[in-house]
Amino acid sequence: MLVDQRRSCSIAVVIALGVLCAGGLSAAVQERPLLTRPVLGEVVVADFAKPGTTAKAVHPQTAVRVVEGRCEASFPAREEAPSVVLRSGPAIDLAGMDVLRFDIENAAADRVAATLVLGGTDGAPHALFDLPLDLGANAFVFPVWTMTDEKGGAFDRAHLGEISLTVQRRATPAVLRIGRISGQKLFTDCSRVRIFDFGKGSVAPGATPVRAASAYSKERGFGVAGEGIVEPDPWQGEFALFGDGLNGPKIDLRVDLPDGDYEAQAVVYGISWQGARCVSSRILADGKVVVDDRVTPERFRSFELQYFGGDIFFDPAKTLFDQYHRTYFAAKRFEARAHDGALAITFENAAPRALWVYPKEQAADGRALVDACYAEEGHRLWASHARVRDHVVAAGVEPTAADRKRGYVLFARDPQTRVYPNQAPAAADLIPAAGLTAACAAGEFEPVTLVIRPLQDLGATAITFTAPSLGGKPSPVEVRPFVVKYLPLQAQGMWYEAQPTLLYPYADRVLTKDWNCQYWLTVHVPAGTPGGDYAGTITIAPKNGAKTVVPVTLTVRPFDLPRSTMENGMWNCGPWSNHQLGAFPTDDALIDPLLDAETKDMSEHGLNGYQFGAPDSAPYDPATGLLALDFRHFDHIAAALAKNGMAGRHLFSILNFANYKLMNHGVKEFSPEFDKAYLAAMTQLRDWMTMRNVKGVLQVTDECRETELNDWNRNRVDTLKHLRLARKVEGLQLMVTLMGDVDGFNRPYTPLIPLMDVVSSHSWARSDDQVYLTTVEKMADLWTYNNGFTRCAFGFYNWKSKAQGHWQWVYSWECTSPHLPVSMPGDTSAAYAVPGGYLDTLKFENVREGIDDQRYLALMETTLAAAPADSPGAADAKAFLATLDKFLPAYPTNEGLITGAEAGASWDESAATAYFGQWRAQIAEYITALREKRAAKRLEAAWAMFPKALVAEQRTLVCKLIDTAPTIDGKGDDAVWTNAPEAGNFLNLARGVPAATQTTVKMVRDGKRLYALITATEAKYGELKAYGTERDDQCWADDSVELFLDTKHDLATYKHIVVNCLGTIEDSDTHDDLWNGDIAAAVTRGKGAYVVELSMSLASLGGLAPKDGVVWGANVCRNRQPQPPENSSWAFVGSSFHNAKGFGTLTFTK
Repeated sequence: MLVDQRRSCSIAVVIALGVLCAGGLSAAVQERPLLTRPVLGEVVVADFAKPGTTAKAVHPQTAVRVVEGRCEASFPAREEAPSVVLRSGPAIDLAGMDVLRFDIENAAADRVAATLVLGGTDGAPHALFDLPLDLGANAFVFPVWTMTDEKGGAFDRAHLGEISLTVQRRATPAVLRIGRISGQKLFTDCSRVRIFDFGKGSVAPGATPVRAASAYSKERGFGVAGEGIVEPDPWQGEFALFGDGLNGPKIDLRVDLPDGDYEAQAVVYGISWQGARCVSSRILADGKVVVDDRVTPERFRSFELQYFGGDIFFDPAKTLFDQYHRTYFAAKRFEARAHDGALAITFENAAPRALWVYPKEQAADGRALVDACYAEEGHRLWASHARVRDHVVAAGVEPTAADRKRGYVLFARDPQTRVYPNQAPAAADLIPAAGLTAACAAGEFEPVTLVIRPLQDLGATAITFTAPSLGGKPSPVEVRPFVVKYLPLQAQGMWYEAQPTLLYPYADRVLTKDWNCQYWLTVHVPAGTPGGDYAGTITIAPKNGAKTVVPVTLTVRPFDLPRSTMENGMWNCGPWSNHQLGAFPTDDALIDPLLDAETKDMSEHGLNGYQFGAPDSAPYDPATGLLALDFRHFDHIAAALAKNGMAGRHLFSILNFANYKLMNHGVKEFSPEFDKAYLAAMTQLRDWMTMRNVKGVLQVTDECRETELNDWNRNRVDTLKHLRLARKVEGLQLMVTLMGDVDGFNRPYTPLIPLMDVVSSHSWARSDDQVYLTTVEKMADLWTYNNGFTRCAFGFYNWKSKAQGHWQWVYSWECTSPHLPVSMPGDTSAAYAVPGGYLDTLKFENVREGIDDQRYLALMETTLAAAPADSPGAADAKAFLATLDKFLPAYPTNEGLITGAEAGASWDESAATAYFGQWRAQIAEYITALREKRAAKRLEAAWAMFPKALVAEQRTLVCKLIDTAPTIDGKGDDAVWTNAPEAGNFLNLARGVPAATQTTVKMVRDGKRLYALITATEAKYGELKAYGTERDDQCWADDSVELFLDTKHDLATYKHIVVNCLGTIEDSDTHDDLWNGDIAAAVTRGKGAYVVELSMSLASLGGLAPKDGVVWGANVCRNRQPQPPENSSWAFVGSSFHNAKGFGTLTFTK
């Protein structure tokens, strides 16, 4: 059997593609020299236009017929590998041919995966080639001189017999129309060309595979040997040519060839992580250096290597491969001489991927073949892995006559809303005659954006920005101009889209028709800048269009915005990682400038925390039992943090010492030797922090878990041991990231919290107990983490959560993704390394806006606290904060797509971003009004997001004192209920509008017990669902009612009682599910409603009988299961029944 080339040997091309998207992005087509090269000779294998040429179906449900010179094969759905035989009979001799060409049209409704099978006439082994078939016409070319069998031997191309086509199992039928199949001679002589592939993929069909275990043998005719470990180096499966290979410090390859002069080309990397070529490498032929690829610090830290792609602006007229990968993966060309029947090539620190060797006199054909392999690789990338399409956008407004005359449309959009290159403006985006406006406080960075949509090719376009001035006088306001860089990022499956991603320093750009260019101004208003309206301009001067001047008005608010005290930070900091300073460890001159650039960038975006990680150290010394720590890098970091004002608590970790410096050297974890070395290391760390006046938190372990542990994880027992061990170092603050309250077996992690100073947790329902114990019980500080690179997560939600900070993965990941599309992970970082510093992402700008929102909220709270209680603006300011707190979601998810006045708990940040600016404007107005001791202006646009129920009057229920207790039988027919005040008008939880199915509640009390009567109307009473039958079953999942009683009226703690429609009780004390109150319940179910009657001991609820005038917080909620299901609440609580701040009140009277 021949080598199975299923994974990557096909070199498909689509001549016409029926699924091309509209716009310029579809215009880029990979050039394919093998299809356009002159044909020097041809052997027809099958020509269905000739009479008598037939095909036959192998599968009984497969139909075959010849139509208009093509073989039309219809394949059934849901069948395993149906196939057709396209030709059989006498052998075809392709010995003089270079390629087998195969044309096929896909007439199915979608892509089809097929396999072409080549066999001999005598049942000889066969070759398999995968065919990814797009809609429309497809063409494939397979070099035949390199086809090999499973032993590496040559396929007998002189005796090609049967050719068949198999379709992979699919859900719908497929119809394929096969055209002419022929062998073609394209080169003068390729019989002596050798192609070697060093990975699982194949650079061309049948290329000779070279593996780490491919030792030389005479039979094989080639082989490798190496010094040190030679091992597979898989990287990117999308690239057969570049994606994988062999790795090792020295790899020797011997190839048996006739004596003579040869030219060769090799694809190699310097050995490193993630494919960044960070070391010098050499290739030797017959012991002589033929490629000496010296990597100097200057070259490494250039756009040629470490930052490759960082200076490339995506051009829709070119393919991804041609723009990025062809250059990045360029082959090294060299000459070599074979003697004594062999060619010897050595790769030193050069991980080989592919090698072409051909006689020197055939260099022209050899080079053409290599170019063809590159082109086919580019098309293979396009055909199977990465295509660029337009982002789907809404239709915009038509250009005006004035726009067409000047050659472009100008518009602007809220910086939180992305502008795609193919996007026309909406009416609201058009710039008014007065120009652009922005408002901010002193001490703030404010974004201002402008988009040019060319209606024609504008050519080189210059933009001039004048800094805003006050009254024509120079001001301290600074304008930093950028161009938004579009990067091709994965959108769905194989589809990539040019997405606005990075801020690139401004330079004049050539603007082409229908391809937007967005300009981004970061306006810095230093602290102390006087308030007022500052005037500036933006001038657009295209080569082929009219000049336009756009006025800019910047309103500086009459107060300074203090720096955030939140301990916000991001993981993966440090130029040792994102700039890979370790590639040249003695190049100390780069450390301080890069650290200054990094910490300044973080500080200006509002971050206060830095991940130090672990200090360097000498190896473990068994004689002393110690690790000597080296704080030189930490000293540089500390100086940069102090210089740029990052004064929060920073993150440290020395767990890697346990893993790599102790345990990997035979020191058993938690042994006396381990404890001694570990305690000594932590003590050194604490002493260094004290000496350098650096505040820090030691992350003892990361993401405690019981299964699937990585090096950086520990289970509960070992995390507890690490915490206890670290607690022995006095003055050291400790932290663990807890992913949830319990493990996968429902056992709690919360008992670890008393040993921590900081708990770091996701914001989701699985962490409710942690949040309560930190923000309410104050057992530790709370740092939320990985809530997203969003304005909400770092701003309004951070304020609502009452956390002390938020940390996000990741500041800057290694190897500068996504500078190199497809090959690198994607848009994962806040900033990306470039020579001398960083490019910020639009996500990072979202973060800065969020942190600024929190700064405004913090200033409003301090201003409000300092203002007199009867200050004219105080009451409205307090109401706004209370309403905002209720409205914001319990967790910062993007679930639910209801917007505007219907938003409520169904939170969608993308729909709310427009309101963030309005909220900030309202907050700024409250701050100003409180300082000026006047009434604040109510900005209706800021209140428009809130459901009307949320801003309505506080809901109150009166609870009267009674002499005779009702009988708890679920009937509710006792006399005491007749005169009891009733509350109703329940609200839909998600939207704050009246619930579709209503509920009422009455409450009374005597000296010992509290009674409630809840009537849940239900037209579909026959569809009520309830499964809970035992105390504390999950009654909330049934048709049920829930009673919340905040007996302390502290807006945080409460008794929670759930009764389902069977009368089963589930109760808890805030987050204490073990609490069981003295509660009795009865339910009756009848036509039109079910009635719940409750009796609760006042003692079990928290104490003595309430006196006249006492007020509790209270709420009654309902879970309705009949379709359509609905959650409703008496008081509007926003996103969660458990939002105690949104409860109504229960007032006790006689």
